[in-house]
Amino acid sequence: ADFVYVKNWSNFNDSGQVTNTDPNWTVTAEKMALTNNGKFMHCLPVRRNVIVSDEVLDGENSIVIEQANNRTYSAQLVLQKILKKM
Repeated sequence: ADFVYVKNWSNFNDSGQVTNTDPNWTVTAEKMALTNNGKFMHCLPVRRNVIVSDEVLDGENSIVIEQANNRTYSAQLVLQKILKKM
């Protein structure tokens, strides 16, 4: 994989609850080593060491901060377009 995008999809009624604590589902450096030098992505917020290890989240192949920054610009553009139509 070139990118690993992790997102927990759950039932609306389970919102805010930790639905899976199985450590086999945690993204670790060992699992990322199986990729093609893959980039790690997550929409944030993320539960450290439950969803992804600190090593991966803070590692050089993590692009979660850049991803969050891009989301800011996207939201600004949408808001600008809405306001222009008012």
